[in-house]
Amino acid sequence: MKNVTVKVDNLSFGYNSEKVLKNINVEAKSGEITGVIGPNAAGKSTLLKCIAGMLEPDKGNVFVNGNNVQKMQNKKISKIVSYLPQDQASNVVLPVLEAVLLGKVHSLCWKVTEKDLEEAWNILEKLGIDYLAERGLNELSGGQNQMVNIAQSLIGMPDVFLLDEPTSSLDLRHQIGVMDLIKNITQDEGISTLISSHNLEQVVRYADKLIVLNSGCVYASGDVESILTTDMMKSVYGVESEIELTKNGVPKVTLLSSTER
Repeated sequence: MKNVTVKVDNLSFGYNSEKVLKNINVEAKSGEITGVIGPNAAGKSTLLKCIAGMLEPDKGNVFVNGNNVQKMQNKKISKIVSYLPQDQASNVVLPVLEAVLLGKVHSLCWKVTEKDLEEAWNILEKLGIDYLAERGLNELSGGQNQMVNIAQSLIGMPDVFLLDEPTSSLDLRHQIGVMDLIKNITQDEGISTLISSHNLEQVVRYADKLIVLNSGCVYASGDVESILTTDMMKSVYGVESEIELTKNGVPKVTLLSSTER
C-alpha cells in the first residue's frame, strides 16, 4: 500500500496578467479522496493541472512525497501522477484493450505479458466495458470513451490520481460504478485522489475532504461536514440552501433559491 502526500505550498498562477490561482495552500493524503469544488472559473481545473506539472506556477511549489514536481522531468511525473481532463475524446483507430494497456506504458516491455493482459481485462470488467475490448476508440460514444480513459488511468496505479469532472458524460449507473471503483482503489492502494466536480451530491458522498475554491482562492478546506454549510453555499455559490444528513450519514444539499434578485 502506498503512502502518498500531496502538498501545494503558496501557489499562484495566471494566464498573462489574469491571476487564476492566488496563494493556494492545500494538502491531500494517501488513501483519501479530496473533492475540489467551487463555481465556474474558480480555478479548479487549473489547480489540478499545476499539481500534474502541466502548468508552471508564477510562484509557490507542488510537492508529491516531498519531491518538488516543478523540478521533475515529465516522464518521471507521469509515472506517479495521472491526470484525467474533462474532455478526452479520440479519433484514433486503436482497439480499446490496446488503449487501456497504454496506461502501463512505463512498466511494459517490448512484449505484452499475460499479466498485463489480465490486468487490462480486469479493469475493463470492473468498469463493465469488457464487451468494448476489440472496438475502436473512434467508434465509441462520449461516455464510453470516458470509461476507457478512466480504465487507462487506473491500470497504471499512480500515486496521485487527478480527475476533472470524471463522470459528467456518464449515465447514473456508470457514475456510481466508476466512483465506487475509484473509492475502493484509492483506499486499497493508498492513492491520493483529487476530484474536481460541480456535482455536489456525488462529491460529498465519496470525498473524505473538501477544498473549496472561490475567485482563485481557498475559501475553506477540511472534513466534508465542517465545510459543507449553508453559509458556504451562500457565500461561494450564491444560493440559499438546506443541508441535512441522510440515513447513511451523507450530507444532502437542497437548493432553495438564488441570492441574486
